[in-house]
Amino acid sequence: MLSLQNISLRFGDKPVLQHIDLEMQPAELLCLLGHSGCGKTTLLRIIAGLEQDYQGDVLFAGTAINPIPVHARDFGLMFQDFALFPHRNVAQNIAFGLKMRGMSHKEQSKRVSEVLALVNLQGYEKRDVASLSGGEKQRVALARSLAPSPRLLLLDEPLGSLDASLRERLMLELRDIIKAVGLTAVYVTHDRQEAFAVADRIAIMNAGQIEQIDTPEAIYYQPRTVFVARFMGLTNILPVVQYTNAEAKTALGTFALPTPSEYVLIHPDGIQLHPDGQYQGIITASLFQGDSYQLKIAIADSLLTFRAKASRNDLKIGQLVRFTLNQHYIVGLQS
Repeated sequence: MLSLQNISLRFGDKPVLQHIDLEMQPAELLCLLGHSGCGKTTLLRIIAGLEQDYQGDVLFAGTAINPIPVHARDFGLMFQDFALFPHRNVAQNIAFGLKMRGMSHKEQSKRVSEVLALVNLQGYEKRDVASLSGGEKQRVALARSLAPSPRLLLLDEPLGSLDASLRERLMLELRDIIKAVGLTAVYVTHDRQEAFAVADRIAIMNAGQIEQIDTPEAIYYQPRTVFVARFMGLTNILPVVQYTNAEAKTALGTFALPTPSEYVLIHPDGIQLHPDGQYQGIITASLFQGDSYQLKIAIADSLLTFRAKASRNDLKIGQLVRFTLNQHYIVGLQS
């Protein structure tokens, strides 16, 4: 559906995007995820047609759209600040794109009602947008993006201006709406939990490049680089001292790895407390997180972080504990 081929962009002497290749399937929801300044919004702007001074090709349904202006691409755009017209009511905001296309007033009214129902705002046509809550404004902005039935939906931090509790409630709703319409969508965010909740696939960006593109589950359990692992909050990373015969030697021991790697990640889900465990260490930190404790254990000049059930409230800082490591959760990383 969407194909990016060797996309590069520089602002003066600074490379912003470097040789980006990307393929999307119809009805796929892809998240561009990364820290501020990594190039994710710039890449979205190139897809939308808002940036022109780049190298490479943007293809949609097999056709290059590089020279096609923004208004002729038939893409829907949704931004963090909603970009609603303050002097127009809800229906007038949603109908703006329909009016620009020459749709009759009757057809506009019908379509406005359809998309308001889709975003659960039935009966809001006459409301002043200034009277709406942040979540309602977000839904109106989405309805306006959906009203013209775009070929592709582009969302740039659409929940970024909402408070945390509202954002958590709306992220799943947003995915459900996009999926119900069957749209192909590119979604920019810096929040990994938001990306996990929304995406079919996630592209992790770093310094203008895609470090890894995969399903949320694969990104979390099988990161390929140290950067991706750390971005996912995974810190149990050990340098490989020697790699021979499909085995990686580290300060903590030797682990089976199918391919040569520079580092070993011990995923926290693979660490289990056990009285007869092969490994032992001292608890140096304990953080209560509701259903679990996050523990840090010092062992072999390393700190391992993992979770223990909240019922294990007998675990104290300074305590010596034994544990096992599940080989299934040990992953090789590159720098």
